[in-house]
Amino acid sequence: MRYTGSLPRLTRADYVTNSNDSYWLPNPAQPLTGFPRILGGEKNVRSLRTRLGLKMVQGRIAGTDGLAGQGFTLEQLQTVMFNNRNYSGELLRDAAVSLCRRTPFVLMPDLSFEDLRPACPVLAAWDLKGDLDSRGELLWRVFLFTAVGATGGPYLVPFNANDPVNTPRTLNTLNPQVAQALGTAIRTLRERGIPLDATTGSVQGKRKNGVFYPVHGCAHDEGCFNQIANQLLPDGTYEPVLGSSFVMAVSFTDAGPVAKSVLTYSQSTNPASPWYADQTAMFSQKQWVDRRYTEAEIAADPALTVTHLQE
Repeated sequence: MRYTGSLPRLTRADYVTNSNDSYWLPNPAQPLTGFPRILGGEKNVRSLRTRLGLKMVQGRIAGTDGLAGQGFTLEQLQTVMFNNRNYSGELLRDAAVSLCRRTPFVLMPDLSFEDLRPACPVLAAWDLKGDLDSRGELLWRVFLFTAVGATGGPYLVPFNANDPVNTPRTLNTLNPQVAQALGTAIRTLRERGIPLDATTGSVQGKRKNGVFYPVHGCAHDEGCFNQIANQLLPDGTYEPVLGSSFVMAVSFTDAGPVAKSVLTYSQSTNPASPWYADQTAMFSQKQWVDRRYTEAEIAADPALTVTHLQE
């Protein structure tokens, strides 16, 4: 139902979502409209992350995402949350590869030519994810972040408020700045000394006490649900600074809640603490902590210690 007060609100039996976007599209079947502009935008472009979140929920409910059955189990929710799909790649990669293959050299803004051919097989073989072993995601990241600045934008099909989940789409390969963006990506990685087919995990991660913990995921603007925003370090690698932090998946059962979680930056900021990197290492490997709610669950924890304080 639509809330008639001053704040937007929606209750449905199928699903609602929000991926750090405005209130307008918690479910495309029932957009929320008519609220003061100060609360957020309506009928405007949704982020790629929002669109992917809706696609993932719709695919799981319909059972068309390759997982078993329809609807979510706790384990499937965990899988979907960390599937690291790159939605911009799903929408645009094939067209970029076609562009690369038919345009082996591109005239750059500085009037030099850049050879695009080395990028073609890398992007063609990319698994369209930001997993640790994904090759090509970094090349795609630099390309996309440059292409979005192209005059008129990188899309051929514009945004349609009546189809907000599927628009804008289709790479505008007729825009010469799109081809130049691929040339810029190739140059940028070459200047940083990074191979075009470098894995995400080799260049994105957090160093703690001299140990490098590779981090999966990719940027909000790439369309990754497992959002990882980075700062570029002098050595050309990426250090996560924002995004997935405290991540929790919960199933509400008749016996009570069953939950898994991970604190990506770990439990302590003290480098001398044994908990300084504990869950960073877990997050790197897509591992989760069992949340213990009942007294029996807490008592059964093999790591439980009890300290009695005297009054």
